[in-house]
Amino acid sequence: MITTKRVFFLVIIIALWHNIGVARIIANNQNEVILHLQARSDLQKIKFLKKIALVKYYIINGNLDQATIDLSHIDYQQGNLRFIAIRYRALIAFLKEDFQKSFNLLDQTYFTKNISAMRAVCTMQSYNMIALNKHSNLQQYFRDCKMVQGKYLTNNFDWPSHIVQLVLQNSALADTSFLKIKSNAFYQLDFLRAWLKESLYYNQEKEIHNYINKIPKEAYKNKEIRELLAMAFYRIGDYETSLHFLEKINAANAENIRGNIYLKENKLELAYGHFKLALKHKKDSKNAIERLIPLAWQLKQYDDSLKILNSYHGRIIDPIKKNTLFLAQLVNLKKYSQAKVLIDELDKSFPVNMPNVLSLLGMYTELMLKNKNKMQEYAAATCKNYDGLSCWLLMQSQIWYNITAFAGDKKNIAPNARYELEHLQQHGKITPLKENKTINQKEIEELDYGFYKL
Repeated sequence: MITTKRVFFLVIIIALWHNIGVARIIANNQNEVILHLQARSDLQKIKFLKKIALVKYYIINGNLDQATIDLSHIDYQQGNLRFIAIRYRALIAFLKEDFQKSFNLLDQTYFTKNISAMRAVCTMQSYNMIALNKHSNLQQYFRDCKMVQGKYLTNNFDWPSHIVQLVLQNSALADTSFLKIKSNAFYQLDFLRAWLKESLYYNQEKEIHNYINKIPKEAYKNKEIRELLAMAFYRIGDYETSLHFLEKINAANAENIRGNIYLKENKLELAYGHFKLALKHKKDSKNAIERLIPLAWQLKQYDDSLKILNSYHGRIIDPIKKNTLFLAQLVNLKKYSQAKVLIDELDKSFPVNMPNVLSLLGMYTELMLKNKNKMQEYAAATCKNYDGLSCWLLMQSQIWYNITAFAGDKKNIAPNARYELEHLQQHGKITPLKENKTINQKEIEELDYGFYKL
């Protein structure tokens, strides 16, 4: 009996021990699952942040197209990480001057109620509100923005503060007393940088010139400070000093200033080279692009012009004007097939008639592609607008069996003809014609008299 009780007790102990072991195994498995999920989440977060870092790199270097592509490939549909991606989408839209899109992306509860999120975007959102004339809520929003900055507030915040104040007052700068400061304040580089930017924004470069001797020598080691000083001296026309400040600085702003100086001196090739370097340092440099477009045309760098136009994201230029310029480059490069596709697209933008310049480009393109009927349509349209060449071409196309067949023919039709402009402008000698009299007029009259007398 005692033996039976001992065996039974032993079985119970073993069973309890087994259950405890199973519980421990289950608990360990749960911990492993939690750790595994945590590790997986951390890994996804690390991958996400690496991709975001690459997007940020492209934005800093001005490659907005590549930044947009990389951002579109990031999976950010879940969790708060998606708001980081949304913030960068808003930044790209802001840099492309699509302020409405940028505003809409940041106008979410997460960015207005979350202090850390608002701190990261409120300055940019304030600029969006200024650009979109949303002034009614601007003052309160910017006051909240300043409050959430807290301990992170720096001297650089004075810049947006003055901009908002100027916009809300709706008046030009009348008082420049805030620019007059004590020289010991310049030892703080953040303050000096902000002060220089504000002075340039308000066109107070002469004020900078007055304070130049009070700027400490240590400040000249900072490349951004020297670029700002170079801009100030460029504006007052002291190009030599401006170039001196830019020595050994290879950055987009520095190259743009050099390019502007050489442009003023009518050294177009040198200016073009420096603007190209600026674009190399910052692919979306608006200053470089807007100067390179006319320079590329003037210097007949049509291939470069096409690339530059493709990289232009500004909203100042009208899309139709941009495509017209693009079309002109294609025609100069003799890429007539691509030009025809673009002309057909532009034709859809005008319900009645295209502008005369587009019709002329269309006429020439169709002529080079040997499309007689289409060429005649464009020629008829421009002839109605009193374009002499179009009228002549239209007339010749009706006389010749196929005038387009001779469009690309380089054979000289009249080798002895002289069509030089100088020759055509010379005054020719007028020599009266001398006619030999074969029958005397009196004899004709006598014959006529005799005939009638008979």
